[in-house]
Amino acid sequence: MTIKDFSILCGTTTQTLRYYDNISLLKPTYVDYLTGYRHYKEEQALTFVKIKKLQEASFTIEEIKELLTKDDEFIYNAIDLKIQEERKKLDKLIKIKESYRSEKEKMIDKINDIKLQFIKEAKKIDSFDEFGISQEEYLKMVNSQSEMFDLVGPFLENDSLDLIKKMDEANFEEPNENFNPLEEENNTIIYQYHDFKKVKEALANIPSLVNDEKYVLYLTLADDKIKNMALLGIIVQLILDKNKEIKINLTAHSSISNDNKNHLYLLKSI
Repeated sequence: MTIKDFSILCGTTTQTLRYYDNISLLKPTYVDYLTGYRHYKEEQALTFVKIKKLQEASFTIEEIKELLTKDDEFIYNAIDLKIQEERKKLDKLIKIKESYRSEKEKMIDKINDIKLQFIKEAKKIDSFDEFGISQEEYLKMVNSQSEMFDLVGPFLENDSLDLIKKMDEANFEEPNENFNPLEEENNTIIYQYHDFKKVKEALANIPSLVNDEKYVLYLTLADDKIKNMALLGIIVQLILDKNKEIKINLTAHSSISNDNKNHLYLLKSI
């Protein structure tokens, strides 16, 4: 049979048969070397059926080549093994689906707990004494910070653009004694204040920031301040508010100070 007639018999295309020939999966019985025409025997249609069914069973080309040399009983056993493999994959997918939902719910609960802890810690601070701002202004800042936690739920569902935007404006990181922005060669100190008792002292003369520049705020704090998780967020909010007319790229870090005193550094990042 010509390749065209054989393709009609198998319900496929001549392109597919040429591809099978090129990869030595199903070769014609005869090739006219003068014309290049391929010819097939009718019984090869059974081999074609085997190939298609094994492909549908997710066997690779190399696996199919091996199976075509085996008898039907061997192929049946191979398909049984493939069924077991696919069942294991399906069971794994089902478990992933179940754990995805439960882990997401646990994460949301954890974030809500952090939010409550943030508000609790914020209430311990005397806004005027520490920051030099009114209670009303302070509460607005606390609410603004806590809204970031509220956006996490929708973010887990829909990748909230609002949350991404807020996180771009101010990136907060957990205290890390092993990370020191002062040691980064791309950072240059543009302002520093040492041994302050109240944050308002350190922020009184902090310079205005420049649009589209990158900055790093680094605080090394004594025990009484480092323990309050709300402090760093409010400091960053104060800086953001002071520079609200421009686009700010500000990353904030804090760590425990070595001398149990409070130090603030504002660095420009190249």
